[in-house]
Parts: sequence; C-alpha cells; structure tokens
Amino acid sequence: MSDVQLVRFRNDGKRGKTFELMCHPGMPAKFRKGLIGFDNVLISDEVWLNHKKGIRAADGDLEDIFGSTDLPAITRRILEDGDIQLTQAERQAIVDKKRREIINYIHKYYVDPKTSLPHPVLRVENAVADVKVRINPELSTKKHVKEIIKRFPGILAVKRMELEATVKAYHRHIGQLEGILRDIVEIKYERWDAEGCTYEITLVPGDYDRLLGELRRVCGDDFQFNVAGETPQQEPEETKGRKGKKGKRSRGRGRR
Repeated sequence: MSDVQLVRFRNDGKRGKTFELMCHPGMPAKFRKGLIGFDNVLISDEVWLNHKKGIRAADGDLEDIFGSTDLPAITRRILEDGDIQLTQAERQAIVDKKRREIINYIHKYYVDPKTSLPHPVLRVENAVADVKVRINPELSTKKHVKEIIKRFPGILAVKRMELEATVKAYHRHIGQLEGILRDIVEIKYERWDAEGCTYEITLVPGDYDRLLGELRRVCGDDFQFNVAGETPQQEPEETKGRKGKKGKRSRGRGRR
C-alpha cells in the first residue's frame, strides 16, 4: 500500500518481536520534528506483528514487552522510538541526492584531458546515466565515483586534477587545524617531530584559496605550506615579516 508508512519497533530480548504501526506517509517524521500532533499520524491505533498478513499484536505480546496494554501509550512509544520505514518517494529523494553528490564530485575533481577544464555538469550527468551504475545511498560518494570512472572510457574522457603539497603545522595549532585539513584535502602521509606535524596532501585547485584562508585563520603566519614543483620561500630571520628569498621554506605563504 503506497498510502501507508510503517513504523517498526523491534525488541531484541528473549521474547524478541517486531511491532508495527500504520501511519500516514510523511507524518511520523513531521511528528518527531514537532510539526504535527500525535492524533494526525496514525491511520489506526492498532498495533501489528505483521500488518500485511493481518496479524495483530495480542494483549499478551504487549504486556510482555511494554508492561501494559494501554494502546495510546504503546503507540506513542513505538512512534517515538521505532524505525520509520521510508516511503518510495523518500527513498527516491535520497537516491537523487546521492546522484547529485556524485555528479558534483566528478565536476569538481575531474577535468577534460584536452582542455584541463571541468566538463559541464549536464555532460557529467548524462555520462553518469550512460554507465548505468546502481546508486546505493549507503555507499560513500567516493566509492561510487571510483566505480563510475572505471566505466567512463568510451563515454567521457576525464583525468583527476589535483595539486600535491605539504603543510607544516605546529603542536599549538594542530588540535584545531587537523579537522579542517581532513575536510578540505586528502592527507597522504604524516610526519611528526618535536615541533609538530608535516602533512603530505593532495587538493583540487578549487580548494586552494579556501585552504590558505583556513590556515591563516587558525595559525596566522605560523605555518608552512608548499606546493610540489614550486620554489618554496622563507622569511629571513633578520627581516622577519618581509618577503623571503628563493630556495628556502616559507611560513604562512602558499604559492600557486
């Protein structure tokens, strides 16, 4: 029945049973958010062991698990603590959201090898549809992308676009900085020493300015950031605060 949404309550004790409530679609979630009252949720106040087979919970079942046969109290308990079974529309919305995440990820992290520019979002969307990969909302976006990229040859030419870099952070900042790094970049390796940690990272060019902004917000100028293949710089001790000379490491100055 598409006009019914179930809420299931599972008791895992020795007398484990599953109890079901038949609810109006979308109403259990609204009730939990405080948007509607209890009286607007249930199709009926019957408690079922299996509504498809028409098996109602007997008074003995309710007494064993809930210690009562008070239906209003029991149905409220099931509604508040049970598992809301998703409707078809809700499941489809979750799948669609995951698909958008996959498409945006490919658009952000991969480029056309001929132009080194991102493919238009619509082109990526069509390519994802052409590879016919089943979208599993429980699977991470990165795992989906890995499988989809394997199927792209002959459909869409892409290459991953990323920068390799190192970030040296000092112990006094690491507690606040590490979570930010893991959110923006992919950490490949960590080297710890008495001063702090040097992170070997990869990042997409689109996150370069964001990363530098966060480094400066947390550390001020008290960090080192170098992109692979570029000449690092350092502030000479006798002119601290001025632009450094080539061939030495910079603190707090990242360069493209």
